[in-house]
Amino acid sequence: MLATLALAGCSSASHNYPSLAIRDAERVSGTFAVTPGTGDQLGPAPASPNVLESLPEQLVLSQTAHDSFMGLSAEAERLVLAAQGTDTDSNAWAAAQIALAQLESQRSQSAIALATLDLHYADASLGFTAREEIDAVRSQVLSTLRQEDEVLARLRSAMPD
Repeated sequence: MLATLALAGCSSASHNYPSLAIRDAERVSGTFAVTPGTGDQLGPAPASPNVLESLPEQLVLSQTAHDSFMGLSAEAERLVLAAQGTDTDSNAWAAAQIALAQLESQRSQSAIALATLDLHYADASLGFTAREEIDAVRSQVLSTLRQEDEVLARLRSAMPD
């Protein structure tokens, strides 16, 4: 009964509140003229000098790691060939697995340079700065990593199961 009285009191005073209908002042009218642009396009800012200075360092780091990888790959290939036709419990198979693990570890050293370059590239993208120099070095590092991946894939496929 008390709830009925409260609801009746709320509905009876509706004439005291303003209407929620759109008023004339709230209606959209008029247009804005668009001025033609000057034709100048906003371009990216130059890359940070710190980033540009670190690019040769990353390339040297990657190349040094790649040279070490290629030096280890000859021994790993010899051990994988020696392991062919053996069981997984043989010493030759274990030596080949260790050599492959060393190669993968050395590949990760090359990937460190790529990770740093990826960070520079992402920062340049978000900061709207030039990325061309970063991308060029990054492409070179990616190329060496692809070569290393090919060597690892070839040696893994030659390993006995």
